[in-house]
Amino acid sequence: MLSGYFNSLHMNKYIFVLGRKWKLCAAELIAVLGADNVTDLSQEILVKDFAHELEDPQALLDGLGGTIKIAQVFAKVNNLDEVQKVVVDHLKENRDGKLIFALGLYNFAHTYKIDLRNLLKNVKNGLRDGGKVRFLNSPTSNVKSAVARMEKLDLNGTDISVFRTENGKYLVAHSVAIQDFKQYSLRDYDRPGRDAKSGMLPPKLAQIMINLACGSEKCKVYDPFCGSGTVLMEGALLGHKMTGSDISEKAIIDSRKNIDWLAENFEIGDASKMQIFVKDATRIESKDLDEKPDHIVCETYLGPPVSKCPLPKTMEIDFKEIQAIIIGALRALKPILNAKSNVVMVVPFYRDGGKRYFLENLVEKIKELGYDVADLFPEEFEKTFEITCTRRGSLTYDRTDQTVGREIFRFVLKN
Repeated sequence: MLSGYFNSLHMNKYIFVLGRKWKLCAAELIAVLGADNVTDLSQEILVKDFAHELEDPQALLDGLGGTIKIAQVFAKVNNLDEVQKVVVDHLKENRDGKLIFALGLYNFAHTYKIDLRNLLKNVKNGLRDGGKVRFLNSPTSNVKSAVARMEKLDLNGTDISVFRTENGKYLVAHSVAIQDFKQYSLRDYDRPGRDAKSGMLPPKLAQIMINLACGSEKCKVYDPFCGSGTVLMEGALLGHKMTGSDISEKAIIDSRKNIDWLAENFEIGDASKMQIFVKDATRIESKDLDEKPDHIVCETYLGPPVSKCPLPKTMEIDFKEIQAIIIGALRALKPILNAKSNVVMVVPFYRDGGKRYFLENLVEKIKELGYDVADLFPEEFEKTFEITCTRRGSLTYDRTDQTVGREIFRFVLKN
């Protein structure tokens, strides 16, 4: 029925709706899926063509910490009147009694609220002759992914996304996978070993970091600052062979509790075989590890807990201690790693209103050890989509109400 609207559209085109830190989310997608055949990128979505339909989009999404939903494009049209028609036709095809749907608009800039309100009203009117119709949106905002997930709109093709391309065309897609927010919440808040004082790495960010290190490969990953085991948990769920250590005995006890809990609630294999041990990361040696790791993924010491930005003298002392630990750990890890091993690492920075204070000279000191800062995006991709990292080659993960932010690097050991 909709074939007349495709206009030679690639039938396996997918929209990936990105999370709040869109550059970090895009970097993860490029690491896992590659930069080839990416046709569009904005602060909200990434569009990519595939040779075949995605075999299990929900399984793919479950392993992507930075992607909110995946939608398969079914039409490319020239204007909003055509958008309305193809959406109505699509929903009629999938109708089974009372119809509930949601509509999301992306890259619409200042016309977003007006266009959404009009489309929702017109689509609903176009469906009235078939029975009861309800849309989940407020008239002026896209529906939240958690609501669409609870209503299972991805299972019947009734969560619709419309993306306005840079050349003024419109891609229309239906969701085939929506982020399982309950599972992330379960792994974050319901695990038995939590220690908010030492900083809680979000499971989504842990997934992103692991994917930046490993891409689509299954790897042996070592976290020398494992804390309560977030990286270990997410890595095990992704199918990697994980090893962890920490200077704190309590952290190792919490990690073991959490891994055992994970094994009881998720399929991760024999959790008892995961090596987790007490060790100062600055004194790690090859003999401490059962196996040589392919890559390192870790969040380093973030400094003492703070409720507001420290005074300059205190900040200087904190940063000096943190930097000494980072440099000491990377020096100790160097003989353990292979050439070209990735080290994906979170280091802290402080926020004070609109100002940010970073660990100065950190990159230069790490380069002196024999590491390079690896690009988080391929050079040609950066040029095509005019996307950049910080001048240090990092990306950040923070909120405006937080004092301590996270700076994410990917270092690579030189030959």
